[in-house]
Amino acid sequence: QPPQVMILTLSDLDNWLTAVDMLEVGDDCLGFDDFFGSYKEGVGEVFTGSYDVDVPGEDCYQNVYYTGAVKFKIPASPLPPGAVLQKTMLRFSHVYKDGYKPISYANLGTCVYAVGKATKGWTGLSDADHWINLFGLGGYAIPTISAPDFAYTGVNVTGVVSDWLKNPANNHGFIIFGDTWTAESDSYCVSGLGNFQLELQYFAP
Repeated sequence: QPPQVMILTLSDLDNWLTAVDMLEVGDDCLGFDDFFGSYKEGVGEVFTGSYDVDVPGEDCYQNVYYTGAVKFKIPASPLPPGAVLQKTMLRFSHVYKDGYKPISYANLGTCVYAVGKATKGWTGLSDADHWINLFGLGGYAIPTISAPDFAYTGVNVTGVVSDWLKNPANNHGFIIFGDTWTAESDSYCVSGLGNFQLELQYFAP
């Protein structure tokens, strides 16, 4: 008889953060269209994605890039003795979504294109509202884990969590990268994400 697959779901966050990188250039700009202004994040929610507009015939270029970060509270030895980790999925859902990209925006699950394992602590950057004006969080992680279908069903983070279980001090959380749509102007894709869960699938002894 094959070993039984069990599931442990963690949803308690130690911290979360949205980093906002804004740029507005030109005398004709009437004010930055900051999507954060129309979206009020809740507990454990982050924002990710980008907005890029080079206004035709006007002296105005606007760009904003949102990067999210979440860190789970992972108990010491969360799995039963003798259990073997099989797969871990990072799951989340939309709490807000907006965008315009003529070809493919409507087919996207979210505006997340990759997730990175944070290599150093970022929680000290967060203020009471859990966001900061910063040149992204790229210096805290490399977007090495692709999000299939833009993370519509979840992201496989087995290797990252396996390392954390062996070396808890390495747990600095995840950095969530939104797509930049650099190939097209007048395009944007922004997602408010929440209900984060870390789903650990393991073989019971």
